[in-house]
Amino acid sequence: MYNDEDDTPAAPVSDAHGDWRIEVSIDCHPAAISRVLDPIVRQGVVPRRLVAEIVGDDIFVMLEFAALDGQKAERIIALFQTLPSVSSVTWRRLHPPELGEIA
Repeated sequence: MYNDEDDTPAAPVSDAHGDWRIEVSIDCHPAAISRVLDPIVRQGVVPRRLVAEIVGDDIFVMLEFAALDGQKAERIIALFQTLPSVSSVTWRRLHPPELGEIA
């Protein structure tokens, strides 16, 4: 599996749950959103946040998941990459902001 942000193999994901952001760019078509949602439905998860907007000839979809199992995240990403009208898939595991010292 590769991360499209830098074309390097993605680091193996642990089984631990975490917060994820997955971004998909798909050809602008009336059925595009349902194509993106189908892999999520198949994994039985609901995104915490979903934003879709038209950018040029594509629809850009940003999905955020809370406490998503790492293996499910990998499956969702892999399913997105198999969709014929998807031009890019990027993802990252979100880490909680670091807490500063309290004086």
